Amino acid sequence: MGSHLRGVQPTSNICANEKTGSMALKDVLVDELSDMYSAENRLVKALPNLAEGAKSPTLKALFTVHLDATKGRVERLKQIFVLRDKKPTGEHCNGGSGFKRS
Repeated sequence: MGSHLRGVQPTSNICANEKTGSMALKDVLVDELSDMYSAENRLVKALPNLAEGAKSPTLKALFTVHLDATKGRVERLKQIFVLRDKKPTGEHCNGGSGFKRS
Protein backbone atom coordinates (compact mmCIF):
# COMPACT_ATOMS: atom_id res chain seq x y z
CA MET A 1 0.00 0.00 0.00
CA GLY A 2 1.33 3.46 -0.85
CA SER A 3 2.53 5.66 1.96
CA HIS A 4 -0.26 8.16 1.23
CA LEU A 5 -2.83 5.49 2.23
CA ARG A 6 -1.27 4.32 5.48
CA GLY A 7 -3.63 4.70 8.38
CA VAL A 8 -6.63 5.51 6.18
CA GLN A 9 -9.78 3.92 7.50
CA PRO A 10 -12.90 3.25 5.43
CA THR A 11 -15.56 5.94 5.81
CA SER A 12 -18.28 3.31 6.22
CA ASN A 13 -18.26 0.11 8.24
CA ILE A 14 -21.05 -1.47 6.20
CA CYS A 15 -18.59 -3.61 4.22
CA ALA A 16 -15.59 -3.17 6.48
CA ASN A 17 -14.10 -6.04 8.41
CA GLU A 18 -14.63 -5.08 12.05
CA LYS A 19 -11.28 -6.51 13.17
CA THR A 20 -9.04 -4.95 10.52
CA GLY A 21 -11.14 -2.01 9.37
CA SER A 22 -10.70 -3.00 5.73
CA MET A 23 -12.88 -4.54 3.05
CA ALA A 24 -12.18 -8.00 1.67
CA LEU A 25 -11.16 -7.84 -1.97
CA LYS A 26 -14.11 -10.02 -3.01
CA ASP A 27 -16.49 -7.60 -1.26
CA VAL A 28 -14.91 -4.67 -3.09
CA LEU A 29 -15.32 -6.53 -6.38
CA VAL A 30 -19.01 -7.27 -5.75
CA ASP A 31 -19.60 -3.68 -4.62
CA GLU A 32 -17.97 -2.26 -7.76
CA LEU A 33 -19.83 -4.70 -10.01
CA SER A 34 -23.10 -3.65 -8.36
CA ASP A 35 -22.28 0.00 -9.02
CA MET A 36 -21.51 -0.75 -12.67
CA TYR A 37 -24.71 -2.79 -13.00
CA SER A 38 -26.73 0.10 -11.57
CA ALA A 39 -25.12 2.68 -13.85
CA GLU A 40 -25.47 0.54 -16.99
CA ASN A 41 -29.15 -0.12 -16.25
CA ARG A 42 -29.81 3.59 -15.84
CA LEU A 43 -28.16 4.15 -19.20
CA VAL A 44 -30.42 1.50 -20.77
CA LYS A 45 -33.39 3.54 -19.54
CA ALA A 46 -31.99 6.95 -20.50
CA LEU A 47 -30.52 6.29 -23.96
CA PRO A 48 -33.83 5.72 -25.78
CA ASN A 49 -35.04 9.12 -24.53
CA LEU A 50 -31.81 10.74 -25.65
CA ALA A 51 -32.11 9.12 -29.09
CA GLU A 52 -35.72 10.25 -29.37
CA GLY A 53 -34.79 13.84 -28.50
CA ALA A 54 -31.81 13.99 -30.84
CA LYS A 55 -32.39 16.22 -33.86
CA SER A 56 -29.36 14.95 -35.75
CA PRO A 57 -29.83 11.57 -37.46
CA THR A 58 -26.15 10.82 -36.77
CA LEU A 59 -26.53 11.52 -33.05
CA LYS A 60 -29.73 9.46 -32.93
CA ALA A 61 -27.88 6.54 -34.54
CA LEU A 62 -24.98 6.88 -32.12
CA PHE A 63 -27.31 6.76 -29.12
CA THR A 64 -28.90 3.62 -30.57
CA VAL A 65 -25.52 1.95 -31.11
CA HIS A 66 -24.51 2.92 -27.57
CA LEU A 67 -27.77 1.44 -26.24
CA ASP A 68 -27.03 -1.91 -27.91
CA ALA A 69 -23.49 -1.94 -26.46
CA THR A 70 -24.82 -1.02 -23.02
CA LYS A 71 -27.37 -3.84 -23.09
CA GLY A 72 -24.49 -6.21 -23.90
CA ARG A 73 -22.55 -4.97 -20.87
CA VAL A 74 -25.61 -5.52 -18.64
CA GLU A 75 -25.84 -9.11 -19.86
CA ARG A 76 -22.13 -9.72 -19.22
CA LEU A 77 -22.44 -8.26 -15.73
CA LYS A 78 -25.37 -10.61 -15.06
CA GLN A 79 -23.16 -13.53 -16.13
CA ILE A 80 -20.42 -12.40 -13.74
CA PHE A 81 -22.91 -12.28 -10.87
CA VAL A 82 -24.08 -15.82 -11.72
CA LEU A 83 -20.47 -17.06 -11.74
CA ARG A 84 -19.91 -15.48 -8.31
CA ASP A 85 -23.20 -16.90 -6.94
CA LYS A 86 -24.43 -13.37 -6.29
CA LYS A 87 -27.62 -11.64 -7.32
CA PRO A 88 -27.21 -8.39 -9.28
CA THR A 89 -28.59 -5.88 -6.85
CA GLY A 90 -28.64 -2.79 -8.99
CA GLU A 91 -28.13 -0.71 -5.87
CA HIS A 92 -28.03 2.99 -6.60
CA CYS A 93 -24.63 4.23 -7.67
CA ASN A 94 -24.06 7.93 -6.93
CA GLY A 95 -21.42 8.11 -9.66
CA GLY A 96 -24.03 7.80 -12.38
CA SER A 97 -26.50 10.28 -10.93
CA GLY A 98 -25.71 12.86 -13.59
CA PHE A 99 -27.10 10.69 -16.41
CA LYS A 100 -30.58 12.13 -16.12
CA ARG A 101 -31.86 15.67 -15.82
CA SER A 102 -34.51 16.45 -13.19
